[in-house]
Amino acid sequence: MGKEVDLLNAVKNNDQQKLQKLLLPDKGYQVKKTTASSSMRMPGGRIRVKLDHININCREPTGSSGYTPLILAVLNGNKDVAETLLFHSADVDFPDSKGNTPLHLAVFAGQTDMMDLLHQNKAKIDVQNSDGNTPVHIISQCVYDHRINVMLKLLQMSPTIYIRNKARATPLDVAAMFNKKDIISIMLDHDPSLKYNTTAIIEAAIRGYGEIVQLLLDYGVSPNGISDLKETGPLHEATRFCRIEVAKILLKFGANPAVRNMNNESPKTIANDLPKIKSEEFLKLFEEMSLTGAIATPRFIESENGEFFAAPSKCYPEIPTDPSWTRNSPEYCNSCTPNYPNINLLDGNLRSFWIMQDSHHAWTVLDLRHSHTLTGITIYGWDSPEMVKCFEIQRGVDIEGPWTTTGSFVCKRTGSSNPKEDAVAQSFKDFEASSRYWRLQVLGNYGGNYTCFHGIALCGSEDRVMETMEKLGFTQYIDRFICKGCNTYRKLLLQDDTDLQEVCTADDVETLSKELKRLRKSEFKLSNLKWKHPPPYSNPEREVIPDIVVTGDVGCTDALTISVEGGCDILHGNLTAILDTTSLKTAPTATFTGVTISADGTYRIIVRSKSNPDITLRAPADIVIKPSSNLSKENIDAFESLEAMLSDLATSLDLPS
Repeated sequence: MGKEVDLLNAVKNNDQQKLQKLLLPDKGYQVKKTTASSSMRMPGGRIRVKLDHININCREPTGSSGYTPLILAVLNGNKDVAETLLFHSADVDFPDSKGNTPLHLAVFAGQTDMMDLLHQNKAKIDVQNSDGNTPVHIISQCVYDHRINVMLKLLQMSPTIYIRNKARATPLDVAAMFNKKDIISIMLDHDPSLKYNTTAIIEAAIRGYGEIVQLLLDYGVSPNGISDLKETGPLHEATRFCRIEVAKILLKFGANPAVRNMNNESPKTIANDLPKIKSEEFLKLFEEMSLTGAIATPRFIESENGEFFAAPSKCYPEIPTDPSWTRNSPEYCNSCTPNYPNINLLDGNLRSFWIMQDSHHAWTVLDLRHSHTLTGITIYGWDSPEMVKCFEIQRGVDIEGPWTTTGSFVCKRTGSSNPKEDAVAQSFKDFEASSRYWRLQVLGNYGGNYTCFHGIALCGSEDRVMETMEKLGFTQYIDRFICKGCNTYRKLLLQDDTDLQEVCTADDVETLSKELKRLRKSEFKLSNLKWKHPPPYSNPEREVIPDIVVTGDVGCTDALTISVEGGCDILHGNLTAILDTTSLKTAPTATFTGVTISADGTYRIIVRSKSNPDITLRAPADIVIKPSSNLSKENIDAFESLEAMLSDLATSLDLPS
């Protein structure tokens, strides 16, 4: 360890001369070039050198920080020493005893030159130390004046800014805890989707950081969001910790004092438990703001060209409702009734009910089959004491949860009190969350002994729409497609060139059209064939049978073959046809033309999928092939006309043909 101790001391003292001497091998030792690829070379193309006579990644003795020579050089800001160590194969990510890499400590010390050097040498940006902190977590709590420059440099390295540390805090949460307004602003400019973070604003509210709360709200953070981690919302905690100025800011942006957190608390119930003077102060504030409502909106959000504009609320169209999303079983519902089940919520009938035997805390689960991003929910109800009053929309990781509240809402008694009249819709928005599994939790009604209402509808989009567009490199069109109604994966795949031209540039239309056509082949599988024009009941031998036409499932293309039952080789002509359509939104058709049968007799025609022979369509009746006749065409036509009349007569009398 003697040489390693000398190496550590030489770096601590910035003694370049001694460092070079220590790195020079003794007689008998060899210097080896590494076999690393060119991507691992030093700047300027110099190849690393690996030493065998000394441990270049040694640490300080046990009980200390465990700094390596490279970490010491970084903390000292000695770039020459750091370059020398890296040239001699120092591990750019080798951590100290607390898991901090050289990049962690370069950020901690504000050494931007060192950050550049480490990044050039492929330092990993998302390494977590023993506390789970990445370099972005570190900068989010630093106090030195030039932290903005350090943050901007880190963002150029493309870090993942959603990583949680061991306290489950993201860098944005940490910045809010440490009142770092400038860091928060930079992060939200860099990634506007951070506005969906629900924890940072709670951390700021707890500590009374009004400027941070105001900033987050201006960037579009919801004042009513319930945090998965904290299980509560910002107004709840501002009330609990008596942060009256923060509460005023939240209420101006539309915070709702009636929203309940995951512990079934609302800001009003929390205020009731405060000391009398504080309780009266908060309750008065809530009452005053209920008269004015929200008087402030988010001031800005970054657009694609870097400009700022008023942030619109995301409002996706209604998702087609599917009754199979839920079941009348204990797994899907805690209040199942045989005559008025929870399935009625999804049947589209505004006069059917779900009746819950309990007056509160009833729930039903929805399995949407694929992950969906929801931005709104509509409740169809009536004017009755049994009408839902408070409810929550929750998301879960599977059919059994655990469940996280996405939004809490209050329904009005509105519409008719007559159950035989159509229900009235009430829409609730201002939330955005993604999951495959959702739960509607009814917290209470308007005083009835039981609870009932008519239906629900969800607004949002299937996440496969967004994922597909991102994968294809067309992120800029996602919201446009969704808002024009393409909010399911299959609707997106069924967009034809005319539809695409409404949204995309000409060049992008051509590219996207090809990709959607490719994806359709794997998504739309033929499962059913139907007759459009079945074979006739009879036809002369060797004469062309009238066109035979079948239809398939919407979106499908497939090759079909035609044959006769029993496999006789008597069918001739175009025996293969392609399912195709002029519109992707209509069922495709395949037409068999010029088909003849070369032998008289009675046959049953079958159409079969070429790719999946198990998919077949059997003609509804036999076809009788008549032998060739020397009769004139006029006589043949007369016989066929008579035969048709007799067949029609038999049908009208319900006689066997």
